[in-house]
Amino acid sequence: ADKAGIRGGDVLTDINGTEVELGGDVIIGIDNTPVRKIDDISSYLDSKKVGDIVHLQVIRDNKIKDVAVTLGPSQNSAMIPSLPPDSNMPEQSPAPPSSSNNLLRDFYENCVNMAGRDLCDGLFGGAGGGR
Repeated sequence: ADKAGIRGGDVLTDINGTEVELGGDVIIGIDNTPVRKIDDISSYLDSKKVGDIVHLQVIRDNKIKDVAVTLGPSQNSAMIPSLPPDSNMPEQSPAPPSSSNNLLRDFYENCVNMAGRDLCDGLFGGAGGGR
């Protein structure tokens, strides 16, 4: 978000016992396509690749602002090898190939870290952003 010029929250408030940052940018569009829920961003990014430039329309300080963002690789884009079947560890599967799924998972994980699982599950439609 910092690299992209998107502002995070700057006001701390307590929601159901969890401290949450409020007051950051609100994404309302991507390349002039309306965004009403996080899945709108995920669906749009399915057709994009690392290095593509998208324009986010955000509300900042009660004004609509256009922010150009160059898409980078997901922090979780590395493949995770499967463990041998006789291992005592649970089997791991490879990361999803879609970059938007990785981006959505990153958004969800950041939300959980900042606001707590209960709030983020409600925003993302279930654990892991419904993916």
